[in-house]
Amino acid sequence: MVYDVEGDLPVDIDPKLAWAQNHPEPFPVEINRASKEELLKVPGIGPQFAQRIVQHRIKNSFYSREELKGLGIKVKRAVPFILISGKSPEPLQLELW
Repeated sequence: MVYDVEGDLPVDIDPKLAWAQNHPEPFPVEINRASKEELLKVPGIGPQFAQRIVQHRIKNSFYSREELKGLGIKVKRAVPFILISGKSPEPLQLELW
């Protein structure tokens, strides 16, 4: 866990995100090969979503962030910590008009 100077969890950042940022060793996680336990370390992926990813992979690989978003995953939070088919997911492209 990540604690502040007083020994408390930080209130301004999600503890899972803080842990991931302070422990870069297991990242990035390859969505198409990671175990459920590895997926659970990724910010934006909780137990239900990790299970959905594992179930989806039985029949199909993931190729885009949109596929993950379709499962309900908080892709914006997960992107810095994952690979999809060996590549870093494209950053979100904002429409100009």
